[in-house]
Amino acid sequence: MDRVNGTDWFDIGGGKRGFRAQNAGLGIPGTEVTDVFLNGVQEELLFLIENAGLVPAGGDRKQVAAGIRSGKLSYFAAGGTANAITIALDPALIAYSAGLVLRIKIATANSAAVTLNVNGLGAKNVLGTNGAALVAGDLLVGDVATVIYDGAAFRLTALARSEIAGLIKAQKVVFWRASQSNTTIPHNAGTLVTGFDAITSQLVDTAYASGVWTIGASDAGKWLIWAFAQGGGNTRVQTTIMINGGATSIGDNGAAANAILSASNLNLVDLAAGNTIQLRLYQSNSGAASQVLSGALMAIRIGT
Repeated sequence: MDRVNGTDWFDIGGGKRGFRAQNAGLGIPGTEVTDVFLNGVQEELLFLIENAGLVPAGGDRKQVAAGIRSGKLSYFAAGGTANAITIALDPALIAYSAGLVLRIKIATANSAAVTLNVNGLGAKNVLGTNGAALVAGDLLVGDVATVIYDGAAFRLTALARSEIAGLIKAQKVVFWRASQSNTTIPHNAGTLVTGFDAITSQLVDTAYASGVWTIGASDAGKWLIWAFAQGGGNTRVQTTIMINGGATSIGDNGAAANAILSASNLNLVDLAAGNTIQLRLYQSNSGAASQVLSGALMAIRIGT
């Protein structure tokens, strides 16, 4: 499409050709409107309308808006291979430019890093929002991946599956003491629990030894920690989660203090590499050692 190209056009500023009205009294002719110009305007608009799947209708003056809103000019089915995707824009893309946004329906799940080649202009890396290369399974069949070109590579506009997995790493029970039947603890001595019957760990480099968990560098971050204990008979117990040997202590929730069943609050704690976690039980019966039937310590790493 070009500006008016008939005779007697008028410079509307910056050398731009524009229209001039006729003034017969002053002998000033109007700008000639040529068939080339009118056909150019018509076909430019109809290309947008028809490529959006619409049928031109003389009485509908909102078809250009509907064509833009459809988004079809930036939506493509992936061609090429799973890891080397190709698409063809119509009209063809002349050059990559920062800000280009494309939506691509994935045909095959990727098995490694991914590239995208548009109109044969050359393969560009497809990266996650964090700038890292994609890994196997980040793009699955049927996904619609929206990417934006940043001047060097295409980036997903939503988190890749591997990024999500990294953010919620180990969002499961990390360690758990299922039961400790017939354990006897002294009166108000703060007994360290070491006899974990069952331990489940989803972490990378956190270590456990003799009732103490030491946080590894890969597992540092925000944790949710919770504990409970149940006394045998009329044994009254209290749970205390100790961070760094007691520098920070998380007691029970108050309402359950000295109850037969005691539970701590659900606590959000920032743990750094080298920090430790341990569970201690207290019982407040009349001076004698008493029985604890069961207890549990649970921790969930929810992010960095």
